[in-house]
Amino acid sequence: MNSVLYNDSKLEYDGYGAKTGVADSDVATETEEIAASMMLKLPLLNDLFDNSFSASYSDTERDYFSNGSPSYDYAGHRLLFRYQGTLNFNDNNRLAFGAEHETSQSGADDNEIQGYFMLYQFKPLKATTLSAAVRIDDHDVFGSKTTTKFTAAWNPIMFATLRGSWGEGFKAPTIFQLTYFNPWSSKTRANKNLRPEKSTSYDLGLDLHFDKAQISVTYFDQNTKNQIIYAGGWYENESVVNSEGVEVSAQYDMFKILSITADYAYIDAKTGKNVQLLSVPKNSADFTISFKPSERSSSSVLVRYNGTEKNNNGDVKSWTRVDVNTNYKITERLSAFAKVENLFDENYQQVYGYGTPGISGLVGVSLTLQ
Repeated sequence: MNSVLYNDSKLEYDGYGAKTGVADSDVATETEEIAASMMLKLPLLNDLFDNSFSASYSDTERDYFSNGSPSYDYAGHRLLFRYQGTLNFNDNNRLAFGAEHETSQSGADDNEIQGYFMLYQFKPLKATTLSAAVRIDDHDVFGSKTTTKFTAAWNPIMFATLRGSWGEGFKAPTIFQLTYFNPWSSKTRANKNLRPEKSTSYDLGLDLHFDKAQISVTYFDQNTKNQIIYAGGWYENESVVNSEGVEVSAQYDMFKILSITADYAYIDAKTGKNVQLLSVPKNSADFTISFKPSERSSSSVLVRYNGTEKNNNGDVKSWTRVDVNTNYKITERLSAFAKVENLFDENYQQVYGYGTPGISGLVGVSLTLQ
């Protein structure tokens, strides 16, 4: 599996304003980037031992302009190598392990991280599945961190699954986060004192499977220390963030050609000072009607709701948007598609102060090469 993507773009956007966070300024960026990836799979021992080797590379150059004149620029690249092996001992025992090596560079700044991981999954009983995982991240700047995760699933009856997990997380700041600052803000340099994020989380869930319907309910709770956020023109750490909530999803296949899916999420994310986390809506939902009259054609209508979000300069009001998608398979490799976004021309914002497009559409074709 191989892919190559090249992008050359120019974007004009609003600038920074001290009072509202946004201003109608003459600022723009020109970006040139290339990304490539490749994967090799090697099954051994009659498919009992699966091996995959992958490599990916990306290079980005971005120039910023103010009033038509260059203001500053950014250039960087990232290279990742990854190996994963999976031993399928039998239907009840599976072991996965591997390693990663990632290097990133931007100007005179660079970092390197080695990753090692292992996961063991087994079924002590026919209706029970357990797994345990460990990961080691060795960062050349922020040191080494070991994290673990445990999961369990139990099928007390044929159409129901109870599940749960507990795990730890670790994320080091990226070079961009360590070197970026907004020159139009009050900051005169990047925040070199950023610390890695560390988290612990758990979730409990119930899945119900019927002939034509599926329902899933999940409760989750996550505590994060030193969460990296963008505020005031640079990236900084929020000492403590607690996020807990409920996610509900359902699907109903009314007919062979018509199905309905719905998703709802309630997220209560607060800092250690009991202040609502910015740009995280408490309530959000999706509702989709999918129509597939034949093997060649399919269409869908998506209704998306986003609740009120807190922002330093004001609240982002709740909004509802409707999108329509259709696709027709001309041949096995050639398809035509059409999309209409924001069908009812809703006037809304996703980020405070920044408008969004009204009703818009596109048509195109896609070709798959093998």
